[in-house]
Amino acid sequence: MAKILIPLLPQATQQYDQTQMAQLVQTLEQLIFALNNTYTSETLRDDDEAFSFFLGTGAGTTSEVKTDILTNKNNISTNTTNIATNTSNISTNTSNISTNTSNISTNTTDISALEKQTRYSIIVNG
Repeated sequence: MAKILIPLLPQATQQYDQTQMAQLVQTLEQLIFALNNTYTSETLRDDDEAFSFFLGTGAGTTSEVKTDILTNKNNISTNTTNIATNTSNISTNTSNISTNTSNISTNTTDISALEKQTRYSIIVNG
């Protein structure tokens, strides 16, 4: 808020004088008007300071802002590609896990058959 010069208020007299009261009211109205027209909310000032800080000294040039926007677009595009690649890798890994689970099941069946053959061989050859 800008510094406001406070107007001189009329001094009180011994007797009530309507013109003096009117002058007092007018002076107070001028002061209120000045206060209302120079008021800047604290939030607005904080936002302006934050924006200036974000842009750095001199608030940055248009070409610098455009360059930053282009860099951000490229980064977003790269991130999107990386996400697609990772999604594909997850799908491949899921498929590999399924294949490995199937292989484990087959190996378990084979082990069970070998155990039976071993027991039979021991009994027969005994």
